[in-house]
Amino acid sequence: MLECSSDETLRHFEAIKNHTVLNNEVFITEWAFNVRIKNSYNWLIGRIDAIFYRPEDNKYLIVDWKTGQNVPKNPENSFQSKIYLYAFYRAHKDLGVDLKPENVLFQYIKTPNDPNIQPIVYSGDIEKLYENEFINIIESIENERIFPPADRCSLGVDCQFYSLCKKKQL
Repeated sequence: MLECSSDETLRHFEAIKNHTVLNNEVFITEWAFNVRIKNSYNWLIGRIDAIFYRPEDNKYLIVDWKTGQNVPKNPENSFQSKIYLYAFYRAHKDLGVDLKPENVLFQYIKTPNDPNIQPIVYSGDIEKLYENEFINIIESIENERIFPPADRCSLGVDCQFYSLCKKKQL
C-alpha cells in the first residue's frame, strides 16, 4: 500500500508513525460511540481516531489526527473536542475504566507538521456546560420548522443549515 501512496500521504504516515503520542499505551482505536446526553432522549454518535493511556499520570488522551484539515483556531471551543470529551467520559464505565473527569484530555495532532497544540483538560464543570450546550442546540434544531435550500456558506461550503449558522450573522 505504501508503495502506491502519494508523497503527501507518505509524509502524513511518517509523521503519525513517528509522533511521540505513540509512546503511550494504546487504549482503543477507531472507537465508535453512541452516548446518551444527560438523562434525555438525545444521543451523541461518532467515532474517535484513538485514545491513549498515560499510566505515569493516569490520563486518557483522546487524539484526533488532522491530516489535510486545519486545526480549529480555538480547540477548546471546537464542537468536535466537546463531543469527544463528553462521550468518552460518559462511556468510561462501559469501557471498564474508573476515572475522574480530570483524567480525560483531548489533543488535536496536525500532520505532517505538529504545531504543538495544547491538550484540553476535561472537568465536572465542563461536563455540565457541554450537556446544556448540546441540549440547547438540539432543541433549536427541533424547533426549526423552515429549512431553506442550501446556500453558499460564508466559510465557502454548501450547507443545508446555512439559515441556522451563527457564522453568517457575524
